[in-house]
Amino acid sequence: MPARSRSFTPAFNLLSLGGRGVGKTVFLAGAYAETHRGIAPLPSSTLWFDWDSRAQQDVGNALAYIERTGHYPSATLRISSFRFALKQRQFGFSRTICYLRWQDIPGEICSPANPAFREMVLASHGCCVFVDTQALLVDDDYLQQFEQKIFAQLRTIASLIPPGETYPIALVLTKCDLSAAVSQSEKRLEDLLRPLLESLTGGVRCRALPVAAKVVQRGESWALQAVGAAAAFIWLAWQLSDIHRLGWGERLLGLFARLLSGSRRQPGWEDGLLRRILVEETQTTGAGAAFRPQAPRRTASKVERE
Repeated sequence: MPARSRSFTPAFNLLSLGGRGVGKTVFLAGAYAETHRGIAPLPSSTLWFDWDSRAQQDVGNALAYIERTGHYPSATLRISSFRFALKQRQFGFSRTICYLRWQDIPGEICSPANPAFREMVLASHGCCVFVDTQALLVDDDYLQQFEQKIFAQLRTIASLIPPGETYPIALVLTKCDLSAAVSQSEKRLEDLLRPLLESLTGGVRCRALPVAAKVVQRGESWALQAVGAAAAFIWLAWQLSDIHRLGWGERLLGLFARLLSGSRRQPGWEDGLLRRILVEETQTTGAGAAFRPQAPRRTASKVERE
């Protein structure tokens, strides 16, 4: 659950699932470019992301590489953590809707056998799953590999979610700008992905979100022209804020507690949904908590269409 006692504003951890070279780093850089360069506006002009200084530096380096070389940055070799806040302007005032922490991870560590990856899974409140749209349409083996390596992990996560809980998943369709066939293959994409999405059980709320991130020349330099990346983060943020929305009583108590304590600390990044479930299960049954699949439940997942 998001922090309540230590911070008035909820803070969420986002998990990322995707193979090497699927476009996770470019996706993040695209979201930053959309919100800072005016390349593509957010769905609402009253919403924006406020990135911390470390995130601005790391993403700025990736964008600087693109501007200098005209090429996408190389695949991620280490785990990098990015923190930012979704803010909204209303009636002349601004408020922070939630804080987000997203970790850009090498595709090869996306395995339950990796301790660092297991820790990220247990600490997560929601998830971005990355699909290489171009490979999905032209490579007959890609879908099978995706299902075995990535989607199998997602099924395991979904099987751990009990009735009454919701875990939002953004299915990010990357590289939509690299294949001319993508715009004419919406029905085929739906036919390929829907059986996988409908196989998810438990309280999964899922939406497919296409993302395009094209490198374009502007004078003597280059720029990343991104569309859709910021929308994926906003959708996840709104879903999580709605799921974990605090009542007015809790909000006032939290505000009074902060005023009395004089606390100005950063938001607390507490246990994610899956860790809390496993801890509660251990306390109830006495069994050791483990990241393991369970028998599918009958509750259907909630699949949204673009």
